[in-house]
Parts: sequence; structure tokens; C-alpha cells
Amino acid sequence: ARRGAQMACRAVLKAVRAWHKAGAHRLDELLVRIEPLWCSLIAPSIARDCAATCLFALAHVHGQVHVAAIGDGLALLRTQRGLEWVVGPRASGFANETDALGHSASWASRSFPRAGGDVVVLATDGVADDLLPERIDGFVQWLMDDFAGMAPSQRWRALQRELKDWPTPHHTDDKTLVVLAQREAVLA
Repeated sequence: ARRGAQMACRAVLKAVRAWHKAGAHRLDELLVRIEPLWCSLIAPSIARDCAATCLFALAHVHGQVHVAAIGDGLALLRTQRGLEWVVGPRASGFANETDALGHSASWASRSFPRAGGDVVVLATDGVADDLLPERIDGFVQWLMDDFAGMAPSQRWRALQRELKDWPTPHHTDDKTLVVLAQREAVLA
């Protein structure tokens, strides 16, 4: 699973570069590139043995934020209007899905106009499964209030400490958290 996740990151990066060179038109044109690249990167292993969740966000130069996910976890955009979900709470809380790269699953994706103050949050199920859906907005606010103003190296160490000391007892699942924030425009 570790190799699958590492190669998923590489596959997304390669796919984004190729998509950009090809004109970066529609998000679905990017998404169809990822799994074949991933399969080539995990070779000679087989997809079933390297299945991995894949979540990513891309702030595009043309003013769009693209968010996509395959597998378990959380992917959302928080705007002034509230939370806009890509992957997250279901009727009975978070789903424990088995969809992943390597299972021929479909991507969940959304594109949003980029705006100041918007925040994208991506979290693997090791984080997402412990969050109460009704408290996620507060979780995002805590991330912004407590960590956004830190220098990058200080923020990395502080978040690493928070994830290591995660409050759920005996929780050993991987914990990955990504925050992509668009600062508010400053008027001169």
C-alpha cells in the first residue's frame, strides 16, 4: 500500500504536467491519465497489491480549483457560503469505502472558481474517519487559525506533532492532511 500511495503522488504529478502541455482543458481529461500512469509506475507489482487512496487539489492558472478523489477520506472546499463536498460525509457518517486506484473505481471530482478566502482540505481516512461531520467546519477553522500564520517549516513540525498525537486511542491508520488556502485579496 505504501508503494501504491507513493506512486499515486508521482502519477498525479506526471499526469498534471502532460495535461497542462496538452492545453489543460477539461478535468476528466486529466483524470483518465492518472491510473494508467500509476499502473506503469508500480510495475512489476500488480494494481490489486498496491491499491491506494488518491486525493488531490490543483489551483489552475485559469482561475479554477480542481479537487478530485478516489478512495476513502475527505475532500472539500470551504467558501464563504459554507462547505462544498467532493468526498466526505454520507447519510450514516463517513463511508468505509474500498474504492481506490487499482480497483477500477470512478473519481469523484469538482471544479470551483478560485476566490480569496477559500480553503481546500484533503484528508486520508486516518484523519477523516475521526471527524464528526457537523464539526468539520470548526476543524477547518482551527487549521486556519492555528497554523496558517506559521512559517512553513514551523507549520510542518506543528502539524506533524498534531497528527502523531492524534486523540483517537489505538488509531494506527495513516494520517495525511493537506490544506490549500487562497488568501483574501488585499485592496490598496
